[in-house]
Amino acid sequence: MNETTTVDVLVVGAGPTGLMLASSLQSFGVRTRLVDRLIDRAHESRALVVHARSLEILQDLGVGETLRRRGNTAARIAIHLSSKKKFVIPFDDIGAIDTEFPFILFISQAETEAVLSEHLVSVGQRIERGVEVTALAPDANGVVCTLRHLDGSEEEMRATYVAGCDGAHSFVRRAAGISFEGEAYPQTFVLGDVEVDGAITPNALNLFFGERGLAAFFPLGRPRTWRMIGVSPPEVGAEVNPTDRPQLTLEELQRIADVSVSIPLKLRDPDWLANFRLHHRQAAHYRSGRFFLAGDAAHVHSPAGGQGMNTGLQDAWNLGWKLALALRGVAGDPLLDSYEAERQPVGKFLLRYTDRLFGQFARLAKGGPIAFVMRTVFAGMIIPRVMSSRTRRGRAFRLVSQLGIRYRSSPIVEEGEPRLKTGPEAGDRFPDAKVSVRGKASTLHRELRGPRFHLLLCGPETSWAASAIIELETKYGGLLSIRHLSRDGSESALLDPTGIALDLLGVRSVGSYIIRPDGYVGYRCDGSELGGAAAHLSKLLTGRS
Repeated sequence: MNETTTVDVLVVGAGPTGLMLASSLQSFGVRTRLVDRLIDRAHESRALVVHARSLEILQDLGVGETLRRRGNTAARIAIHLSSKKKFVIPFDDIGAIDTEFPFILFISQAETEAVLSEHLVSVGQRIERGVEVTALAPDANGVVCTLRHLDGSEEEMRATYVAGCDGAHSFVRRAAGISFEGEAYPQTFVLGDVEVDGAITPNALNLFFGERGLAAFFPLGRPRTWRMIGVSPPEVGAEVNPTDRPQLTLEELQRIADVSVSIPLKLRDPDWLANFRLHHRQAAHYRSGRFFLAGDAAHVHSPAGGQGMNTGLQDAWNLGWKLALALRGVAGDPLLDSYEAERQPVGKFLLRYTDRLFGQFARLAKGGPIAFVMRTVFAGMIIPRVMSSRTRRGRAFRLVSQLGIRYRSSPIVEEGEPRLKTGPEAGDRFPDAKVSVRGKASTLHRELRGPRFHLLLCGPETSWAASAIIELETKYGGLLSIRHLSRDGSESALLDPTGIALDLLGVRSVGSYIIRPDGYVGYRCDGSELGGAAAHLSKLLTGRS
């Protein structure tokens, strides 16, 4: 067995996280192999929510709008307290003006994987299925990887880096010697992708608080209209224990619905039925030498809030550009180390808050009069009072949508002097806003995307010395794009005649922002002096590429 290929990155696992990482690497021209031991992608609708921040990064690849058209942009939650008492919480009035996707997209994971797979194929990236990684041996020059193909033949190859996107039972994580700390929840969950007959609220997330349990119905659309998720009540739970009998029948799912739902519903035409246990675990490290972990290989938690797949997508988005720049030789270990420094705290926070949500959900799902009173108080009094405020709904949306994730403590972000007093800080997501270019409507995100850093000079174009701009462009070449944002200016400027975008960025007169390839603010400064921006870039990058 001889080494047959050498690549920059071997991505192990072709689920959503692996597909996203391969897409990011491909946009930088990184030589990548993407392998998965399964012979086909998932066709079950495991994850079923894509949030606004994930749609933004998917749109950076050109597929966010494609995914939106395939899904359901339901913007309300219907909470059923009894057969006659129901209230609806809208989310279409939250006023999220800084994103192109101010909604929750309900869509099957199968559709998300299909869109990403189609994108990769269109740009010439092969997805190698039925290929299992059986050994990983790091040395001074990379990692020697042994791959087993479907016909039993083995191949030895070398990769500079290996990214484990291979799920909760990650082979890469074990090979790297990284522990996976946490435990399983005791409850048994059930799910079914089904058609539903009955007075269920269309195009809404329906939550039912029944006398002996609760259940959620998500407006999935395809392959079936509804996804039901519930907790097995004590009188049914022993019969559907996934340890003893992993198969679930439609009759069992119907029985659970009957005791958990306050109105008569008939479930039919199932596409997928399953029962399962949930875990909450996190890898002790996201990087070990030449090994990196992302997605479920790095963290698993309850599905509360639909965070799992979305977090994996953003792990990959954070990691891809850092690997690419290191492989180009224009950045080193500090940039690679920042992946764990930025993403592990996000995973830890999500584990903590989804655990709290799940704990509340599990308590409410218990049978008995005490739990019923808790459900009545929580769903009938607390939720309506909290969510009656448009401001609080907006805050809830920013949390769940992951628009509010930030890296202010990251070692690679920096506030310049003098500091801007308002606007997104270094480490925050860079917001979107409407602008025009050459007389055509556009947005900040559309103009400032692509596999490079962007230096955005905010204010009159004459505020900056042309020689300083030319010096930066010459030094960093294709690594840096420099644009102007002003109320009026030249044809190439991003025009903001109303000043809404400038106000959003906290720029009263002049200021500058450096936006990283992943859409986060790396540096910002008030005034027109570019020395601080140049110094910041020099800490990250060694020069032209």
